[in-house]
Amino acid sequence: MAFGSNKVSKQDENEIPEFPSEGNDSNGLKFLNPTKDARKDSLNDPYQEEMTKKAAYQYTLKTLNALKIVSPIITALMKRPGTDAPSEEMSESFRNLIKEISTVSSAVCEKIGVDPNKEKNYWIRNVLEKSFAEIVEEQWTNNGETNTDKIVALVDEIVKFSDTVSEKNQYDELPETHLIHLANIRAMFPILNEAQTNFDLYRDLEKDISPIMTKLFDASSIAVEKLADNYASSSDRSKLFFMIMQEAGKVYASSWHSEGMRVKEIMNTYNPDRLQKALERYKNTGGLPLEKVDHDFDKYFGKMLVISEKLVSSQKSGLDKKLKK
Repeated sequence: MAFGSNKVSKQDENEIPEFPSEGNDSNGLKFLNPTKDARKDSLNDPYQEEMTKKAAYQYTLKTLNALKIVSPIITALMKRPGTDAPSEEMSESFRNLIKEISTVSSAVCEKIGVDPNKEKNYWIRNVLEKSFAEIVEEQWTNNGETNTDKIVALVDEIVKFSDTVSEKNQYDELPETHLIHLANIRAMFPILNEAQTNFDLYRDLEKDISPIMTKLFDASSIAVEKLADNYASSSDRSKLFFMIMQEAGKVYASSWHSEGMRVKEIMNTYNPDRLQKALERYKNTGGLPLEKVDHDFDKYFGKMLVISEKLVSSQKSGLDKKLKK
């Protein structure tokens, strides 16, 4: 797997909090102090000291990546086969899940034209591995098995959409085509997983990908214009877009889940014969409608933007104080 790479993208740099270095010995935070002196070990060479610190920082980022991949798998195994399962069974299940994550991530890399074994592409593979770790965790926990084949197959449709977007528009803030691919893939994964794992609403997901992604892409583009500082660089705007697209996918997946639960409740109240006839009509016309899914997405994605804007603009300390009018 790729989380042992020598280089890590700046995508994850903002995930590391900074702690004050003063007073660590007296307040139980001694573990935060370096165990070696970079300046001393670099023989007071400023350049070597900087390189040593940079290497340490990169190692920290690699560790974060590894944890975000492994943690969901460990969590899934604690639930199934369970904490009291034999060590051999746990180890075998772990190896199988890790192997699947690595295999499908490599396959998706190749679909978007990226060599997964080249060091410069390790950060792309890391993003995909973290995504599939989350999907595998849910599938394994719910079903005791995993099936990523359909999701991987639908990646082709996502790539086609991404290529179309790249050709029709010039996004200076998104200079990397791979970034568009990754943003779209990360956005669609939770939606595809929700439909595949829980309830697909009798829809053809292959046909739904383009309209759903258009909706997510347009909403995220508007969000970047709304939330980004007027002086924000193209690089900063691209990072913001990448993040917002992922969150948009999660919101849409939640909307899909809510609609699926609502429909199931209605189905339970129907006469079996009437239900079968109604479902046949929907199946013959493309599946159950997505109007409510779209409506709920618009509503709650909008709420997310409004609240985020308040948190950023407020000078007060604490979430509760920031959100007070």
